[in-house]
Amino acid sequence: MIQFLVDILRYILEFFYNISGNYGIAIILLVVLVRIILYPLTHAQLRALMLQQKIQPEIRKLQEKFKDDPQALNREIMLLYQQYKINPAMGCLPLLLQFPILIALYQLLLHYKYVVTPSFLWMSDLTKPDIILLILMGVTQYFSGKLSSISMDPQSKKQQEINNIIMSVLFTGMFYFFNIPAGVMLYWLVSNLFQLLQQYVVLKLHFGG
Repeated sequence: MIQFLVDILRYILEFFYNISGNYGIAIILLVVLVRIILYPLTHAQLRALMLQQKIQPEIRKLQEKFKDDPQALNREIMLLYQQYKINPAMGCLPLLLQFPILIALYQLLLHYKYVVTPSFLWMSDLTKPDIILLILMGVTQYFSGKLSSISMDPQSKKQQEINNIIMSVLFTGMFYFFNIPAGVMLYWLVSNLFQLLQQYVVLKLHFGG
């Protein structure tokens, strides 16, 4: 299945290259197209995740109130979910559905055989790592995690901030140590920017942020 998706994405990448004449622009157009197709799934996922964060203080009160009665606790939590119209499965189900597409896109750009040496902006070769692109990718990764943390509880907010910093550093470090090509970094950077825009839209529409 992954190879089938890789073949489709390769065809689209080459189509964008033929009309733009630049692999950097072709990668950006391909990522934007994929993210637009996946938009309904990621929108539902982000909304569910943010709502679950929002009600964490209420869940903790219920856990304290019904600490000796697990059945009552589960019943009250489900009522809370119904009140806020939260489907717990929506936090991970959309991610599972879109995961094969994102893996196929990553595999395509990691092993793609370019017809000519791909250059873009300051990068002379997208098949080699680029430190500036890596830093930009890490910064957008951090702000994406920060924007998705909407907990009002100070303790939870502090823990989320620490987790976000650790995950951003680890993720960026993984790209550095494995010498991931700039073409893949460009894919991840554009994807992060699209994610930030989508998170902003979700906050405005559902949380008045």
